[in-house]
Amino acid sequence: MDNKNRTKEQLLQELSELREENAKLRRSEDERRQEKVQLKESEALYRTAIEHSNDGVIILAGDERFYCNKKYLEILGYTSREEISDKPLFKVVHPDDMEMVADHARRRQRGEQAPSSYECRLVRKNGTTVHVAISASAIVYKDRPASLGFIRDITEQKKAEEALRSSEGNLRTILDSVNDAIFIHNMDGKIIDMNSKMLEMYRVTREEVFSMSIENDFSTPDNPLGMLRGVWDSVIKGEKKAFEWKARRPHDGSSFHVEVFLGKITLAGADAILATVHDITERKRIEEERLGLERRLLDAQKLESVGTLAGGIAHDFNNLLMGIQGYASLMIYDMDISHPHFQKLKNIEELVRSGSDLTGKLLGFAQRGKYEVRPTDLNALINETADMFGRTKKEITIHKDLAGSLPRVEVDRGQIEQVLVNLYLNAWQAMPGGGDLYLRTKSVLLEEVHTMRYSARPGKYVKMAVSDTGVGMDEATQRRIFEPFFTTREMGRGSGLGLASAYGVIKNHGGIIEVSSERERGTTFTIYLPVPDREPRLEKSASVSKRKGSGTVLVVDDQEMLLETSTAMLQALGYEVLSAGSGQKAIDLYAGRMGSIDIVILDMVMPGLSGEATYDRLKEMDPDVKVILSSGYSLDGQAAHILERGCNGFIQKPFNLEALSKKISEVLGKL
Repeated sequence: MDNKNRTKEQLLQELSELREENAKLRRSEDERRQEKVQLKESEALYRTAIEHSNDGVIILAGDERFYCNKKYLEILGYTSREEISDKPLFKVVHPDDMEMVADHARRRQRGEQAPSSYECRLVRKNGTTVHVAISASAIVYKDRPASLGFIRDITEQKKAEEALRSSEGNLRTILDSVNDAIFIHNMDGKIIDMNSKMLEMYRVTREEVFSMSIENDFSTPDNPLGMLRGVWDSVIKGEKKAFEWKARRPHDGSSFHVEVFLGKITLAGADAILATVHDITERKRIEEERLGLERRLLDAQKLESVGTLAGGIAHDFNNLLMGIQGYASLMIYDMDISHPHFQKLKNIEELVRSGSDLTGKLLGFAQRGKYEVRPTDLNALINETADMFGRTKKEITIHKDLAGSLPRVEVDRGQIEQVLVNLYLNAWQAMPGGGDLYLRTKSVLLEEVHTMRYSARPGKYVKMAVSDTGVGMDEATQRRIFEPFFTTREMGRGSGLGLASAYGVIKNHGGIIEVSSERERGTTFTIYLPVPDREPRLEKSASVSKRKGSGTVLVVDDQEMLLETSTAMLQALGYEVLSAGSGQKAIDLYAGRMGSIDIVILDMVMPGLSGEATYDRLKEMDPDVKVILSSGYSLDGQAAHILERGCNGFIQKPFNLEALSKKISEVLGKL
């Protein structure tokens, strides 16, 4: 329909619609203008925020930069975008990180999965390297797939981390170089960290430690484990603790002694305990050895004191026996065997010998007990004594393991025989219901580390071991076993001076005696006797009865009774006798009769001028003087020293006519 044919109403309606459409267009245009203003304001706001951001911001597609902020330029050391506009994007990435960064960007722009955060290195304008952390995301920019990246300079952080790692490494190196075990644990006893010495000391791996605990795996059950929690509580409160402990190795169960030092530290905001563990096993062993040596020294001092008393008593007792023996010998001399008093006098001599055996024990205990030292086959001596003992103690089964070709030792046979008998009796007393007695010998070489504890010399020894299967002894008893008169037996079964005497005899022979025992496991006494450096010369025995003598004998003794007895005995043997009651009188007599005195019998112990001093004066006057030393003490110490200097012989009191006749004949060369 054309305008001519339209009615007025229709025209007005169309005009109204046009006006309304025009108003809409005007409102839409206003909104668009407002949106443009808001967009510009928003873009300005975002640009301002991005430009002042502490992170570098970059928008890129491929190798093309759409945008970068000032911080980005600052990070790379540029002052304007123009300086970097002609530099390809990936040229600012460190060569070693180039492939990684490019790959991440390509994948992200293709819509593929790529790490949104990562670290890399960039190369600054001056060629230095900067470490950065990148957070990237895929966007559309100017209708193109692009990447938005936020870049933070973490160079200082990296330096700090490196310094921390270096510090931790240094600390670890220091901890691992410490010769003590160090570990850190929490209040539950779970170990958090440790050094290499701890792993070495406890023989575990680092991985194993983390599944173990202090109480269950690294401590012996006999420790007072209940105290640990209280100690740890005290340490957490700020106290420091130190104590000795018995540590345990988890795998083999072996234990060792340690000293523990505890202190509080803080790790990751939590309280923990730092334990330093020092192995004191060797120190404990040395302390135990030192205590053992001190005990032995104390025992030796006690024995020496009692021994001095015992030696003096034995000396005086031997002098008394000498008087009895001398008169008995004189009465028996040339007495017919049918005489009614002959056997009684022989019984007196037997009692004197028994008394002399008792003084021999005293002198043995006093370490003055060597009477006659001769080369001796210990195997033969053991066989003889064991066979004799076995005949009387049939409830004891004797086993022998005696080494062949055992070297001879120079000992007093009677004394060593008595030692063996004492040990046999000790074993018998320990086996009241019977048992086994084991006797063993062998040659050994003792090093100084063994002999120094007993003040003996290192070298070759003959070892004798006497073992029983008896009740055994505890440690306290073993420490006292060699004390005089100590016994664990009831009255009538103890051996009195037996073991103390055995100790003295072996010690006096330069040997060692040891005891090892355990309750209900038996006892072993081990004896070491030194083998002489030279092969001992076997002496031929000579049977000598009371033979008549001739010549002049000078007898020197400070005790008048013994002087009278000795004079009478010598006269009975046919000698002319001169007597002197002191060393000075002997010197005067010898000086007046020099050349006519054939031999001097000289007492060792005298007041004033001693036997040794008298001997020295006689040798000065006459280098060829022949002297026999006589003493209630045995052949040891001072007497042995004089013999080494050239004295001709020694005779032990008490002696009878036969022993006196034999000794004089030996010295005068008439045997």
